[in-house]
Amino acid sequence: MDILKIAGLAVLGVVTAMLLKQSKGEYSTVIGLAMALIVCGYVVVNLLDVVSTIENLWNQIAGDSNFLHILLRIIGITYISDLTSGICKECGYSVLAGQVAVAGKMGVLLAGFPIFMNLLEFVLGLGA
Repeated sequence: MDILKIAGLAVLGVVTAMLLKQSKGEYSTVIGLAMALIVCGYVVVNLLDVVSTIENLWNQIAGDSNFLHILLRIIGITYISDLTSGICKECGYSVLAGQVAVAGKMGVLLAGFPIFMNLLEFVLGLGA
């Protein structure tokens, strides 16, 4: 992933949105959302390579990919909820942004629950 391309695109979007905000405020929000979606798309495309590399490494080390899938799900929930919350906050809907952040935290908690249960079973098995 080329961080310089992402940073340059983000700065270009911010400067363009700031210039248009004074004359045509409605376009600045659209430009901000478009830049967020473009950066998100770029990250998702490059993330597929990272996921396949991590899966190969995980299969060589542990063999069980269940925990890896949970971890990737948690990363996805975190990224999506943070991006959505940021967009809502940028558009002036900070209450909605807070609710999206809470929903993301609950999603992470629920997605990580199987790991907690396995850890609990392991700890209880040590005591017996």
